[in-house]
Amino acid sequence: MGNNSLKLSGKIKANEESNAVQVTYFGGRIEKLYVNSTGERVGAGQRLATIYSPNWLRHSKNCLPLHH
Repeated sequence: MGNNSLKLSGKIKANEESNAVQVTYFGGRIEKLYVNSTGERVGAGQRLATIYSPNWLRHSKNCLPLHH
């Protein structure tokens, strides 16, 4: 090795915060994910994700009472 080099040992680990794959168990997609990584603390009532599901939207309009 020359004078301008450095030899280090270590491990390469995937950055969870840049991972963009999420499996869903409904017909639709996640529009925005508000939790960034595994182990991140969440509180009661905290929003986790915004979803878009045409099937859920269609069925919810039939099930929810209308308020004027």
